[in-house]
Amino acid sequence: IDGKTVYLIKNGQRYAFRDATEYKSHGYNFNQVVPINDTDKSLPLAGANIVKALEGTLVLDASDGKTVYMIGTGNTKRGFASADVFKKLGYAFGSLPKINLADYPTGTPINDSTASHPDGALVLDGKTVWWIGGGQRSGFESAAVFNTFGFSFKNVVKANAADLALPQGPLVKFRDGTLVKADADYYLISDGKKLKFASSSVLAAKGYKVSNALSASLSSYESGGEIQ
Repeated sequence: IDGKTVYLIKNGQRYAFRDATEYKSHGYNFNQVVPINDTDKSLPLAGANIVKALEGTLVLDASDGKTVYMIGTGNTKRGFASADVFKKLGYAFGSLPKINLADYPTGTPINDSTASHPDGALVLDGKTVWWIGGGQRSGFESAAVFNTFGFSFKNVVKANAADLALPQGPLVKFRDGTLVKADADYYLISDGKKLKFASSSVLAAKGYKVSNALSASLSSYESGGEIQ
């Protein structure tokens, strides 16, 4: 965080969040934010540096106060052809976040309730939650992994036949930026790898709190080096 602006550090660049609701749509909370340092400030702002709502988020458009969209790939807003299609896909109208979508480009309408759920959707089959995206369905490594994305089970809908016909993608692992305690050591997940803090004092100096660390095994994660 720099002043009142929260940035996401990714691929050597800074991406700014412009709105608290868009920020929360990604499942982030403000306990995860650490103070910006001089090295962070030296990183270039990404060309399209604004982070909009997460793909798969159901949103009530604040610009008109009545239209519901699902956020699609490329920050598009995808409308539903009818309330019937919306409901048959398992969705409900209550308590949707309000975001002004005036500058979101319009995507392809969602008009077939028998097709697979849109990219970003979370669907349930038995006890398995699948994340739909890129023509695949990916399962989560654990409930703890699911929780690091800030997802809520209330947003999970029943899988349909088209969802289950999609090929299985790789398991979803801990979200980048997750702080994990494995045995006696602390790690930060970055680019799917585990980066070990040289000491707890280094962790604190970077602005992190041990109280925010999840306890888990990282034996299946490749090492990404050490944070000093």
